[in-house]
Amino acid sequence: MPRVDEFHANPFAAPESDLQPEFEYQNSGPVEYAGFWARLVATIVDGIMIQCCMIVLATVILVVAGMTSIDQGLATLIVLLIGFICGWLYNALQESSEGRATLGKKLMGLKVVDLAGRKINFARASGRYFAKTFSAIILMIGFLIQPLNDKKQALHDMMAGTLVTKG
Repeated sequence: MPRVDEFHANPFAAPESDLQPEFEYQNSGPVEYAGFWARLVATIVDGIMIQCCMIVLATVILVVAGMTSIDQGLATLIVLLIGFICGWLYNALQESSEGRATLGKKLMGLKVVDLAGRKINFARASGRYFAKTFSAIILMIGFLIQPLNDKKQALHDMMAGTLVTKG
């Protein structure tokens, strides 16, 4: 529809568009962001899940290393490397799935979404996981800032462009 004001004839006027803003939240109704304690409980549950798997895996690797000529130091390094990879895949695969949450987040009724409320892809979920390391190295301040901002984003959420929401 053409403009009927004084800018109609101006060739430098901004064009009009029927497109919606890129970052308009996709869900209907108000967005409820996840609180600090719900996220902490979800993280503890996820940590327990990963540690249980790692105990079984580490026991198997160290027993095999004891029965063979593999050095115990090398076996320990292998366990640590596999543990790192398992933690990454556990988080990134589940958060980028249709469920949009790890088991701990599902238990607490939380989801990880992008700034527009859409499902995140594996690359963004991976970036979010690795950014958690930065949140932790700076004396956990990256996690502790989460309750202090409007969208309740931790530092790794801000770096990855994600939100953790209820529902």
